[in-house]
Amino acid sequence: MAEQLNWGVAGAGNRARESFIPALLASRSSRILGVCGGDAERTRNSLSKWPDLEVYDDLGSMVKNGEVQAVYIATPHFMHVPHAVQAIEAGKHVFMESPMALSVDGAHKLTEKARKMSVQLGVAFQYRFHPAVSELKARIDNGDLGEALHVSLSIADNVILPSGWWSDANRAGPAALLRFGVHALDLAEWLMPATVTEVMASGKDRGENRQDAIVSVSLRFGDGSLGFALGAGGFGEKNHSVKVEGEKGRISVEGDFSGAGPVEMVEVMGGKKKVKEYKPQDPVGIMVDSFAEAVLGDNEFSPAGKEGKKIVEITCAVIESMKSRHAVKVGEVLRLT
Repeated sequence: MAEQLNWGVAGAGNRARESFIPALLASRSSRILGVCGGDAERTRNSLSKWPDLEVYDDLGSMVKNGEVQAVYIATPHFMHVPHAVQAIEAGKHVFMESPMALSVDGAHKLTEKARKMSVQLGVAFQYRFHPAVSELKARIDNGDLGEALHVSLSIADNVILPSGWWSDANRAGPAALLRFGVHALDLAEWLMPATVTEVMASGKDRGENRQDAIVSVSLRFGDGSLGFALGAGGFGEKNHSVKVEGEKGRISVEGDFSGAGPVEMVEVMGGKKKVKEYKPQDPVGIMVDSFAEAVLGDNEFSPAGKEGKKIVEITCAVIESMKSRHAVKVGEVLRLT
């Protein structure tokens, strides 16, 4: 068997159980050595589907295992920084759910810790790894569209987030933005040639301590190009889409970027339309293998911590714009909550 990366998982919530742990178990380049949660007994019960998985009492005991090389952080948002710091200081590579931090200072702290400890720090922006989205990125970088002028993105889901810490904006950030919209912002920043410099945002309040159910963001990039990003939960149907308009035409990708359903790419150039279909493919599995191969091959993984930090900066500006109802320059606001 080829060399494998040994993982420990911090957090046993829906994200870990429904997506990341299955991806680790299916991976040829990764092996899961154990899981820790807030309460060992509850964690064991939640992992009853995998009775052979070792459950640690806490993160401290898990990172003491010398065989664990990497830690996946899927704990509540407000615990991301302290848990990641604990793992990094133990000499472990860290792969984090987004947002990597609730402040720019927290994100900076993590990137610096990882640099000083010479470990990889990756962020889970899985939609980059869907083959259709990856192909769109390659087409843009190759200049197939000419100058990229505008990007439109929608990450809309039919999921109602649970109560608890998700409903506390001080501990989670605005729900729709931090669960869905952050992925649209990442794709906008990644796909377009220039970086996001200014945002204008608004959100729809769903009440009962939820700061927002829908967030829409107008984007301005450093080269003058523009964009629009939508993040939403509770829609009747899941829909993920991205469309890039350029000098020579447009390319759009639409479907289920999570891998549960098909995706379609439509290209319109020179008056001609081309359609390409993609069968359901799990981007989390591709992402897991990419991180493991980067660590094992001593290559830099992307999206790395510095990219996650940039998304924290953009998200801070979005939240301030939602509050002030004014355009906000990226970098002016340092906290998400």
